[in-house]
Amino acid sequence: FLRKIFSETVMGRSMGGTRMETMVIDAFLPLLAANDASLNLFDLWFSWYAGDTPQRLKDAIGVIGVVDGVGNPMANGWIQGALSLEYELRYGGGESHL
Repeated sequence: FLRKIFSETVMGRSMGGTRMETMVIDAFLPLLAANDASLNLFDLWFSWYAGDTPQRLKDAIGVIGVVDGVGNPMANGWIQGALSLEYELRYGGGESHL
């Protein structure tokens, strides 16, 4: 239902698929949360459809059994966790490198 609202109302049907999903998780939900501190959008952000995602991350998450496409679908939160893990493995842990 929310996906349809974003596609039709917010995006005016001008964008769909993974690009729209990326806009929702990387722009719209964070901006909504920043605009109103009383909104707790973490669960929605975590479970929203994964947007543009490197295939290697999708494959890795599937191999370790986090998602199965049926009862445990691919979601943004799993992708963000995999990105964070990849970053830590590549650049080391401890201090922030941002």
